[in-house]
Amino acid sequence: MNAIEMIEKTEAFQNKLASECIFCVTTDLDWASETAIGETFRFFREMDIPLTVFATHDSAVVKAAAGANEIMLGWHPNFMPGSSQGNSYAEIIAFLDNLYPHARGFRSHRYYDVNDILELLYDYGIFWDSNVCTFMQNIPPFLHRSGMIRFPIFWEDGAHLLNQCDFNAKSYLERFLSPGLRVINIHPMHLMINSPDFKYMRNIKNSVSREEWNAMDWETINKLKHNGEGIATFIADIITAIKIRDIKCMYLDDLYEEIITE
Repeated sequence: MNAIEMIEKTEAFQNKLASECIFCVTTDLDWASETAIGETFRFFREMDIPLTVFATHDSAVVKAAAGANEIMLGWHPNFMPGSSQGNSYAEIIAFLDNLYPHARGFRSHRYYDVNDILELLYDYGIFWDSNVCTFMQNIPPFLHRSGMIRFPIFWEDGAHLLNQCDFNAKSYLERFLSPGLRVINIHPMHLMINSPDFKYMRNIKNSVSREEWNAMDWETINKLKHNGEGIATFIADIITAIKIRDIKCMYLDDLYEEIITE
């Protein structure tokens, strides 16, 4: 498919979103423990929500869920200095390709990218990304110069905490449920801990080693979990609202497929 055809298909889908709301729920694993990852998958499975997972590392839980077609996989490369995934763009991409060779999409850790990265990824068969994070802005998918289709994030747990927003989901529903693409980005540890603010999570991170963080079990998570309003209660309320209204929820990969085949 040539560039002009891709432009036309992307624009046709943009027009569709003028009258339809579509949700795509995603999670950046960020080296969370196997317990946190598994419980995150269970949380969304029990709500019957398709989950697009951006993987950072080798995980038996992720591979089992992907093998059972319970999740859709993308890559979550860390291109920042000191990355555990490699010492160059090419090494980091090859590391993830070796772990999860069938991915077609990515989102970078800290949303880091440059044209060189996007062109390398496209050569590996990465044809879409969700690497632009807005703050509850209705931005439709668009075609990047590399040939990738970009799916901007509508809501991220970290952005919600950064902007010190409250957790009264009802006050946000009109914005969430109006026509447009709603890509949601949730991190397993924010969900499991039910983070009420950044300081709460930062204090936890500062109190444990990296090894303890990566191996955190359910007993420890339960002890650390915030029992009031937080990220987990907010996202549960939002998902309940979209289920009540029977709003379409999709994997990002399926959304890409829909755009290019229409």
